Parts: sequence; structure tokens; C-alpha cells
Amino acid sequence: LTLLGSLVIVVSSKTGSMILNAADGVLGLVWKVLTWLSHLPHTVWYQQIPSAWIFITAIVGVIFLLFPVGLPGRYLGLIWLLPLGLYVPNNPQGGEVWLSLLDVGQGLSAVVQTEKHVLVFDAGAHLSDNFDMGNSTVNPFLHTLHTKKIDMLVISHGDNDHIGGANAILKEFPVASIKTSVPEKFVSHADLCLQGMAWEWDGVNFSFLYPSNDNLHLNNNSSCVLLISNGNHTILLTGDIEKLAEEELVKNQKSYLPADVLVAPHHGSKTSAVNSFIAAVHPRDVLFPVGYRNKYHFPHDTVIKKYSDLHSVAYDTVHSGAIQYKIYANGDLMTPLLYRQVHKHYWNN
Repeated sequence: LTLLGSLVIVVSSKTGSMILNAADGVLGLVWKVLTWLSHLPHTVWYQQIPSAWIFITAIVGVIFLLFPVGLPGRYLGLIWLLPLGLYVPNNPQGGEVWLSLLDVGQGLSAVVQTEKHVLVFDAGAHLSDNFDMGNSTVNPFLHTLHTKKIDMLVISHGDNDHIGGANAILKEFPVASIKTSVPEKFVSHADLCLQGMAWEWDGVNFSFLYPSNDNLHLNNNSSCVLLISNGNHTILLTGDIEKLAEEELVKNQKSYLPADVLVAPHHGSKTSAVNSFIAAVHPRDVLFPVGYRNKYHFPHDTVIKKYSDLHSVAYDTVHSGAIQYKIYANGDLMTPLLYRQVHKHYWNN
């Protein structure tokens, strides 16, 4: 219709305009159908391409399939595409736990994997109606893991940089359980992440050390604190707790605090980092989830020095990008994989 209208309008502007208006109406109808189709489940196929050879075989397969109809060997392209379709990423084995601290700018989101379970701790920020870290970072990462469902979503507290991306995650994946200190902020059912709650997945132990019922409604100091251990090594996720909560943990949970990997309380703010808490945790590595040139100047130099004095190795998401640890059942704790080192690009320098 568009081509016909463009030709006819040269002879008759009135008739040509009528044909072009008809083309506009048909396009509007088609657009509505396409919009409806785009919201159907499984409309988008997410596929991780883990290595160059799989990418090359996929390209060869596409070239074969694009050969003219009737050309011998055209459907050999399907065989060349098999590595792409059959690839399954590595997963932890029984008793192993993998931690991926994602780079969500000034915010927090971490993904914890065991052999058959996935836990997401916080969801990054919602920055505008068209952009949030749940859609832009967390969901794509989960798709690269071939995640079909999330066994538990933990939202430590109600600040935007921790809860903002939660709705995007809930829309994208079925979530079996939500634990949080702010259940009232969820339309779907959510439970409190109370001290003493514990469970075991695939030989890995999980427990909430904080808050108690007495510590709710304290904003940052109500943050869920999650301890993860496979019996050999321990990870401690602390949300945005500050000095009050740290002192409470030292007082009531000191024997559980030692950890090999600590995600620093409140992004390394001066409002946290009580000396007794840092000494009790005494992490091998401390991770700071922070944004580039963030307005809060996190992590603060005095906080970094406190961990340095204990010979803890510090990493932050500004310089490292996403940070991944793999804790193996035999007791090995590997050196972290730093995204900006593994995937070097000139814009990461």
C-alpha cells in the first residue's frame, strides 16, 4: 500500500493520500498485534554464548540456513546450530556455593547459587520508568545462568538502591519465597527475615542473624543479615546495617560472625564499621558494592583502612565490575573472578 500510494500520488494526490492513509491504518493494526505478541511468555529467547567456537558454529549454521531454497546441504545449518542450543552452563555441585556480587552502580544485588537452588539478595535501584537495575543487570545475569525460577528473593530493607529492581525480577521469574524486613512493600506474599531462621540447600547452610522483632522499622538497621556456609567457608551479606545493628550482632551473634567473604555493611559508609564488628568478622576479603564517583563518597577511606589493618583484601564494583566467588565442597575458596579483568575492554580502563 505504501509503494502503491507513493506511485499514485504523483498522478492524483487525493487518491494517493487515501491509499497512504489506508497503509497507516493497516500498520497501526499490525503494530497492536506485534505489541500483544511481544508480551507473550517466551517471546524473547535468552542464550548465553560462552566461547568463540560456539559463536562461530552458530554463524556457520545461520549462513547455511540462508542459502537459497533448493540448494543442497541447506539444512546442515541445523547441525551447526546444535552446540548453541545444547549448551548448559556449569553449575555448583553438591556442597558448593557460588556468590556473584553484581555491578549495579550505587546499590546492591548479589546472586547465590547452590547445586539446585538460586537466591537473589537485593535487586539494585529503580532509576526511572524506563530503567532499573533489575531489568538491566540482574535479570540478564540470571538468564545467562539458565535460571528458570528463583527459590528465594531476599530484600534487605526498603531503600530504593536495594528494593528498586525487585518488581522487574518478580515479573520476569517465578519466585518461590520472598524474605525481607519490609513485607508491607510487596503486593505478593512476603515473610520477615527474622533472626534464627535457618535452612539447608544442597549441603549448604543458610541462616538469618538479624533482625529480631525488636529491631524492625529502623530503616538501615532493620536490614536482613544473611550467613551462608558450606562447613568450610562462610559468606556474610549485611545489607545497609550501621553501628547500632553491628553492635547488636557482636553482642548476640558474635560466634557466628567470622566470615571469609564479607559484603561490607552500608557500602562502606562511616555510619557503619564498628571496630568490634570488623574484628569479630575478620574477613579474608571485603567487598564494597558502590557506584562510580557516587555522591556519598563510599567506601570511606577510614573504613577501608580498618579492614586493611586486619589484612583483609578489599574489592569494589567500580574497579572490579561484578565479583564472583566459588566455594568448593573440598574446602577450596578460589580467588575471585573480577569481571573487568576477565573481560578486558578499553572502556574498562
